[in-house]
Amino acid sequence: LPDADEKEICDFVLERMLGLSESQIGFLGYLSEDEQLMQIHSWSSKVMNKCKISDKPISFPIDQAGLWGEPIRQHRPLIVNDYGAPHPAQNGYPEGHVKITRFMAVPVFDGGRIVAIAAVGNKERLYEKIDVRQLTLLMDSWWEQVRRKRMAEEEKKIKARHQNIQKMEAIGNLAG
Repeated sequence: LPDADEKEICDFVLERMLGLSESQIGFLGYLSEDEQLMQIHSWSSKVMNKCKISDKPISFPIDQAGLWGEPIRQHRPLIVNDYGAPHPAQNGYPEGHVKITRFMAVPVFDGGRIVAIAAVGNKERLYEKIDVRQLTLLMDSWWEQVRRKRMAEEEKKIKARHQNIQKMEAIGNLAG
């Protein structure tokens, strides 16, 4: 997807996440630099269509997150194959939310910092360690592509600024 913007890339990767993990629902979210706030960047269409919550939030404080926040807090992937079973981090989900039966999430790292989280749910079979490995590899590849795209965009901005400075210097020299 060399000409795609970041949103298109995220939506494409989200569909691959679902297919690879045989999951029915999922999301991809970015974390703030301090890892305290997550911004949903892409939701799977099944979540958006089935969710009865009228005001779907796209920003979530990590300290108020339930199970899906654990991979961020623990800095490691999470598999929950019985979402209804008691778990210390579980705080349920709002009325009207899509029912979750199984859940898997992996943090995406850039160096030692978590930059994103990829989560999938409702696979018919149990999630296993191989699912975590496959999703982690996909997300590492995705992040590298996003990082390169951002660097190329920043380089274009720097070049444009440099050209403007050169133009201003030339105008100044002419005026002088």
